[in-house]
Amino acid sequence: MLLNNELLNNGLLNKAVMIVNKKSILFYVFCTMFFISGIEAKNDTLKHLIDGLDIFVKTLTNKKAFFKDDFEISNWIVEEKSFPRSIKPIITWIGHSTFLIQINNLNIITDPVLFDLHFLYKRNIPIGIPLEKLPKIDIILISHDHADHLCKKSILYLKKDNPMIYAPQGTLKFFKKNKISKVSEFKWDEEITIIDTTFTFLKSLHWTGSNLFNLNKSLAGGWFIQSNDFGIYFAGDSLYSDHFLEIGKKFKNIDVALMPIGPNKPKKSTRGSHMRVKESVMAFFDLNAKHFIPMHWGTFSLGTDTFIGPIKKLKKEFCKIEKEQKLSILKFGQKKIFLS
Repeated sequence: MLLNNELLNNGLLNKAVMIVNKKSILFYVFCTMFFISGIEAKNDTLKHLIDGLDIFVKTLTNKKAFFKDDFEISNWIVEEKSFPRSIKPIITWIGHSTFLIQINNLNIITDPVLFDLHFLYKRNIPIGIPLEKLPKIDIILISHDHADHLCKKSILYLKKDNPMIYAPQGTLKFFKKNKISKVSEFKWDEEITIIDTTFTFLKSLHWTGSNLFNLNKSLAGGWFIQSNDFGIYFAGDSLYSDHFLEIGKKFKNIDVALMPIGPNKPKKSTRGSHMRVKESVMAFFDLNAKHFIPMHWGTFSLGTDTFIGPIKKLKKEFCKIEKEQKLSILKFGQKKIFLS
């Protein structure tokens, strides 16, 4: 249906956009009902909903405090030369949990979020690689179906590249609804090999669901990418648990671990779904990985974290440990080139 000037002038378009956006936060309203009625959370699903609401509310009220640290945002944004493809491993942080991984002439993108999530969750930092400079994507890796990891607008934008999408079991309905057919679903420990590069979907501990009707109906996980003798682990979202130790025992050559470091606060609400910085470092050493690259910080306001707070904590934790592993903190748009 075409939109005419009269429709725009009447403000009906803006109202329609608000209605669509509000649908994405209906489940938070559902949580509010539980708070108001005083019902105690007696199962994990209800607890996740209540924790989600608390993080959501704290995020909205923390927007001004997010930038209270003394720093220049411009110092955290870089624009580097892009490569259409690469044999040797190159990892570029686009923001949040979105990385461009170039290896063995494959262009891989993790949990692509290239836009604002909606009118309440806007990016604090622009994407690290401008859309017009993003190379053709061959493979999209999805960790789970939360909106800040499985972004409809970003997936539809990348559809032009005709990429293959590797996603957790239980997410196929989302892709069918959006008329995307090149999707393979994975259970934990299932793998696929393309051009001598193996992708393995691995366990994580994190709740799933994009609305009230599909809560915990799909898997959440991380991905291990093995190309020749080089290994990259993308953790997705997870609680700290012994599964990191199990992954480290199974895969002996994790050269790079892309690890979430937020939100850290409020502790009561985040401890049921996310690792704090200290736990993320513990998980990294359980993996016996060589390079730690942080993610899931800074791009969006998360809980009551400040922009630079998680990074300060991460540096402090690494200073406590005298080991050979390296910490590589990437700025938005910055790449790390490895010698495979």
